Amino acid sequence: MTTPGRTPASERVLKELRRRIARGFYPPNSYLPAERLLAREFNTSRTPVSDALEALSAEGLVEQCRGRGTRILPASERLRNRPIAILHDACARRESWPESFYLIHGAEETFARLGYPYRRVAVQSVGSVPDAGSLVGQYTGVLMVEAVGREELALDLETRQFPLVVANLEIDLAVSGTCVDHYRIFYDATATLLRMGHRRIAFVGRPLERAFYRRAYAGYANALRDAEIQPDEALIGVCEAPSALNAYFAAHRLLALDDPPTAFVAGRDVLAEGVCRAIEEAGKMVGRDISVIGFDDVSWPSDEPFLTTFREPCHEMGAAAAEMLVERIVTGWRPPERRVLDSPLILRRTAGPRVIYPWTKQMAASEATSGTPGPTLLRQPEGVA
Repeated sequence: MTTPGRTPASERVLKELRRRIARGFYPPNSYLPAERLLAREFNTSRTPVSDALEALSAEGLVEQCRGRGTRILPASERLRNRPIAILHDACARRESWPESFYLIHGAEETFARLGYPYRRVAVQSVGSVPDAGSLVGQYTGVLMVEAVGREELALDLETRQFPLVVANLEIDLAVSGTCVDHYRIFYDATATLLRMGHRRIAFVGRPLERAFYRRAYAGYANALRDAEIQPDEALIGVCEAPSALNAYFAAHRLLALDDPPTAFVAGRDVLAEGVCRAIEEAGKMVGRDISVIGFDDVSWPSDEPFLTTFREPCHEMGAAAAEMLVERIVTGWRPPERRVLDSPLILRRTAGPRVIYPWTKQMAASEATSGTPGPTLLRQPEGVA
């Protein structure tokens, strides 16, 4: 819709110049090209360009300097010293909550690169979530690091059309944010194990109503169905807390089944740690006897790269969320959108072809009485059940 008093050509020029300023194409304190050059680039006359520059000046994005041209104002001048709020859990430290830690750092680096002042706002608990009105009064926009427990605040800010973006939006919420495709990640993890010959594949994760786990389970289950394998509820391990200890007990129960799994898909690397410990305690070798694939590549407790996993691009999601927020601060409110980032598979030592034992209990009894050597491990050819 054309703003009264402006032509479609001036609106087109204004929209593109806003976008370039938001993305840093014109750095702070630099000067825009002369009006005649912009008019030539946009294939229009100088009048629409002049109208667009006046609108940018009225919005506080540029300063028209007589005799020198149009200067891009630094963010500190632009925002009248009102910083951007980075809203996050107080426990977002590298050792205790690495996902949030890297999300924050990705956002901070981007704000610093674009010249926007920001301030961390730590939330101690769900009950201490700040009021939307106070955030609107103090800040020029809010970058929310994950939204679990802060859904009402996010929706309130969105209703006010206040600049808001969620970094790592793991839940279904009608706000803008960055995310990964959890369905596709866990579908691909399961499909990878299926191609390695595994048919008894277990899923260890949080309750389905938590965060992304319903989508994760759907990806796991549909990969099995596409391989004509019906998902088995007996192969599901539920962890009430996101800890290795909870995953250890869940995996211990699954390994005690009469027909135990030969592979596991874990909802987080920290859960995969508990699964690996249970496998080792059962006298099996992780990656040879039983395979494990995790997700995130940040919560594995050891610095030694060991776990096959899908990397959660936390730093990149924080950076992309910061870019999205700056665009909304500069260009104004727009309907919610999601930016989906890739989560690549990192192949390491915990996933391999299914190992089979080409012998039976009767053969074992015969070997025991005859004194012949025990069975030799054979790797199952890819794609063979």
